[in-house]
Amino acid sequence: MGNTTRTGRSSSRIGLSLDRGLDRLLPHKAESQTFLKDRLGKLFDLEYDLLLYDVTSTYFEGLAAGNPLAQDGYSRDQRTDCKQVCIGLVVSRGGLPLGDEVFTGNRHDSTTLQEIVATREARYGKTDPYLDRRPWRTGRP
Repeated sequence: MGNTTRTGRSSSRIGLSLDRGLDRLLPHKAESQTFLKDRLGKLFDLEYDLLLYDVTSTYFEGLAAGNPLAQDGYSRDQRTDCKQVCIGLVVSRGGLPLGDEVFTGNRHDSTTLQEIVATREARYGKTDPYLDRRPWRTGRP
């Protein structure tokens, strides 16, 4: 018997409902992230003078046949037997999340930065039209 919640719903059913809800949100990812960035900026008086970026990976047990991004790649978890995806996260100086991207599992971290910068600047604009750049700090040298 699976885990149940206080309302008697199966936790696996709740997880499935959450997955379906997230699938419906995915087409609206860009506009949602822009809205949240603007809203957080107003609520917390955020400055976007420095953005922080890091990449991690997560692996799938099983074939992951339904996910074209799941590929064999460098496994931080020493799970060379599993396919994985790489996940990039952009946060503000204060650590508030501003965006994420999912990359193929065989992609090297260093090859994702240019795409992340281009995506963020296309979505949010450049911070200084005179300098035409925004400083970025990655999690690894």
